[in-house]
Amino acid sequence: DYVLFLGRFVEGKGVRQAIDVARQAGVRLRLAAQANDYYETAIAPLVDGDRVVYAGEVSGAEKVALLGGARALLYPVQAAESFGLVLVEAMMCGTPVAAIDTGAVHEVVEDGVTGTIVGTLAELPAGLHRAMALDRQVVHDTAAARFGVNRMVDAYLAVYRAIAEARGR
Repeated sequence: DYVLFLGRFVEGKGVRQAIDVARQAGVRLRLAAQANDYYETAIAPLVDGDRVVYAGEVSGAEKVALLGGARALLYPVQAAESFGLVLVEAMMCGTPVAAIDTGAVHEVVEDGVTGTIVGTLAELPAGLHRAMALDRQVVHDTAAARFGVNRMVDAYLAVYRAIAEARGR
């Protein structure tokens, strides 16, 4: 019954925007991160314990349960990031992602398959609803095929083989 924001409480991660988007979309939002000064001054006053709930800092099994229980991961990051591990973590749990097209989002999330990618913050509430409608098994299977351990090990082995062959010439 919730969507999730999981990340650091800093301006560029878009936590305030996540709250606005969740309210516009009419969905409950859980926030998970370590409290800090930014949280205390800018975010805590917006947490009502009902529609916007602070879950605290999570890791391990608690993080997996929170990700896996979410209808979607809300990712309104404002600053371009080079990867976004939380995107993969969510998708591996079968949780689709609703994100703004910034940084590496387009390289990690497959629009319409593992989540939705929108161009602007104004489009994110509708994108969130589309993400929540995606097949969670497909989200997981696609993420596992692209980012799972076997896939990553095979890719590393291919790189090592290519290096070894190049040096052997």
